[in-house]
Amino acid sequence: MPNHTSDRHPWFRAALAAPPGSAARRRYVFRPVDEDHPDRPPNDWRSAFGGSAWRRVPSPDGGPDEWYLHLFSPEQPDLNWDDPQVPAEYGAIIRWWLDRGVDGLRIDMAHALFKHPDLVDAGPGQHTEFRRNHLMPFFDQAPLHALYRQWRTMVDAAPGNGR
Repeated sequence: MPNHTSDRHPWFRAALAAPPGSAARRRYVFRPVDEDHPDRPPNDWRSAFGGSAWRRVPSPDGGPDEWYLHLFSPEQPDLNWDDPQVPAEYGAIIRWWLDRGVDGLRIDMAHALFKHPDLVDAGPGQHTEFRRNHLMPFFDQAPLHALYRQWRTMVDAAPGNGR
């Protein structure tokens, strides 16, 4: 699933061990804590499984560190597709499967890969009013089109695809 990894994934473990602003953290969607309102998440986004889509991680001294985004469960932190390492890694995964002759790939939650760059509030109807999904700032963002074209090109160029 390209939207997120497990919280046990080596990338996320490295992100938690790294300081804010590090390359390891940039592979995920982290945001700083508002010192005046440390319990207030960066926006109103809701998890598809209920509750806030943000979880705060403690700093090594136990104080507030940063929030990370999880559109699903806290054990599934969202990747940051604006970081070049993320699409490069997923491209390598797709190529690995294509090199082994798969006939196709199912890519769940691909419409959630890019988030609105300003992380604007989503308002009511998150994950419940499906006719409004395209209006959510965490679904169907413009950079998806170029990414889908890249993936299509990879599949078309795969040996044995019949084209």
